[in-house]
Amino acid sequence: MTPHVRPGPYTLVDVLLNKGEPVRLRGRERLHLRVRMRVRVSQAEPPRGLWDAATAAYEYRLSDGDGREILAYHWHPGGQSHAETPHLHLGVGAEIGRAELLTAHLPTGSVAIQSVLRLAVESFGVEPARRDWSRVLGE
Repeated sequence: MTPHVRPGPYTLVDVLLNKGEPVRLRGRERLHLRVRMRVRVSQAEPPRGLWDAATAAYEYRLSDGDGREILAYHWHPGGQSHAETPHLHLGVGAEIGRAELLTAHLPTGSVAIQSVLRLAVESFGVEPARRDWSRVLGE
């Protein structure tokens, strides 16, 4: 699908899974995933196609069945927080018990949505919709 953007240096496009609301994941636990991304779309240089897209910000959040955040990967340069580098939040749903970790911005490198989905399947018992999920995420 070609995005409806006007030519220019770039356009920021918000990409939301389920309109930004958590999605219930299949598996033994009631886990939910929320995905919010901002993508920088620009005209591509030939021969690569019409458009280039690069992640400009993200929030990937896993929560438990009661809506308590387990973990959230954030990168929001220019946002309201002082943390402008990619980081991880551990929420009350992680049941870690240490107060400092509930408010800490734990540094990470850039995290792709594929890595979060792989984590959900391999560590949280989420049932993938496809048998070839690992290959698809690796592409």
